[in-house]
Amino acid sequence: MLVFEVVVQEELGEATGAVVTAIARTIGFGSAFGLVGAFLLVIVFRRFLVPDELNNLFVLAVVIAVFTGADFAQEESGLFAVTVMGIAVASQRVTPVHHIMEFNETLRVMLISGLFILLAARLEPGRLADIALPGLGFVALLVLFVRPLVVALSTLRSGLGWRDRVFLAWLAPRGIVAAAVSSIFAIRLAETGATEAENILVPVTFLVIITTIALYGSTAGWLARRLGLSDSDPQGVLFIGAPRWARQIAEELMEHHYRVVMVDTDRANIVAARLAGISTYYGNALSERVLEEIDLSGIGRVIAITSNDEANALAAEHFARILGRREAFQLMPAESQDGSRRGTSSRFLARRAFGSHTYTDFERWQRENAVIRATHLTEAFDLAALRERYEFGAVPLFLIHESGRLEVFSEDGGLAAEPGDVVVSLVHPDVLGGKMAPESA
Repeated sequence: MLVFEVVVQEELGEATGAVVTAIARTIGFGSAFGLVGAFLLVIVFRRFLVPDELNNLFVLAVVIAVFTGADFAQEESGLFAVTVMGIAVASQRVTPVHHIMEFNETLRVMLISGLFILLAARLEPGRLADIALPGLGFVALLVLFVRPLVVALSTLRSGLGWRDRVFLAWLAPRGIVAAAVSSIFAIRLAETGATEAENILVPVTFLVIITTIALYGSTAGWLARRLGLSDSDPQGVLFIGAPRWARQIAEELMEHHYRVVMVDTDRANIVAARLAGISTYYGNALSERVLEEIDLSGIGRVIAITSNDEANALAAEHFARILGRREAFQLMPAESQDGSRRGTSSRFLARRAFGSHTYTDFERWQRENAVIRATHLTEAFDLAALRERYEFGAVPLFLIHESGRLEVFSEDGGLAAEPGDVVVSLVHPDVLGGKMAPESA
């Protein structure tokens, strides 16, 4: 927008002072309207002045009002205003705004899908062919020089490693904002008589969009894996809760080279886990900041194992937004005297990990000195034979496939074990000794 103001003012023959004034007005009015809009949203949400079911529509109305008001006060400052407004709302810690983010994602996909088609419809293929060679040179300059230079300068003394900086330097796809702004600016340039600039701006912008999306989209995943920043098939486990029996499970999984992270509000549990070499996070798993602060690299599933069934359900729901509902587990909720499930509605309950055993069952087995055992399956000693050997003296926890894929034994069952796989179980001391199958049976 600032560059556009400079181009327009120069085309109109305005002096440098007029250009600086236009830029200052754009920044000033955009910032003022954006901050006022953000303040209004925070006040309304904090005081519950709008019903929950109307929150999203109210936000949309405020965004439109801020954009229109800023643009009316100073042309081309509307986009700057709503950008400032979004940054301000996301940065505040007075009231949660995650519901706005979810609505924004839905709205963004809908608008972008239609807007790309409408904007691209203004572009004639012949105009794109006319600037193909110089346009590709411009794209190469952006990708190979401008982006790496910007990242290098902006990450100085940031603490980021060289791998992170290389990845950031290679990832800068252009999208709908560039397309929309270029189309609007092209119309404005045509109105000022700058037809040559108008004929170049739109095709060059769309060439940049097409090239960067194709280039980065096809190479970003490969580069992240090559740099060790991404795992194409994460198999680690995030435990919500870190009691002693869970720490023993975590240590066994780490022996098989799986990453484990444990979250707990009990400092003693966290200290014990850290002493065992387990990655930990001390805090409430339901807090808004936890998703931003926990390093989930290599983590593919979450298992909530606290003594609070309601907290387990909510924590699993919380992390299912990132890891997926298929990989969100909790312990079987406790049963009341009449056998009915108590507490949280069933629609919030995640998949039940480790069969029908509750937190109380695991605590009791811990007091009785149950141990974690890894049993290798063979043709002669398969999963059915293992269950028969242990009978009720063991709880199958995880199935480690020979390929390295990790699966959780759950109430819904359905796991297929093959020779060469490993079953990690919690084994009661009563079946230890001569009765238990050897670890490499």
